[in-house]
Amino acid sequence: MASLIQRRMAIDRIVITGRWQIVGGAAFLGIGAFELLTSGFHWPVLGQIAIGAVGLGRGILLVRRGRRERQAFESIQGEDAGRQRSVSR
Repeated sequence: MASLIQRRMAIDRIVITGRWQIVGGAAFLGIGAFELLTSGFHWPVLGQIAIGAVGLGRGILLVRRGRRERQAFESIQGEDAGRQRSVSR
């Protein structure tokens, strides 16, 4: 079984991945929308918009999943379980 620190890091990794997918999906959507407005309809632009929408949706789902897992983890193990503190000298 993984330690508390490793479990918290795995949950944080889910949230961070989701946030990056939201950023990437929004960028794909924005660039696709800009291309659609400036150069008109092309099938590759529609594909880019679809990829952006899927990335954005998956990112939102990952962030929600990570937050649910963190909430469950903290309710069972305690709020500060697995947190690393700085070493002061």
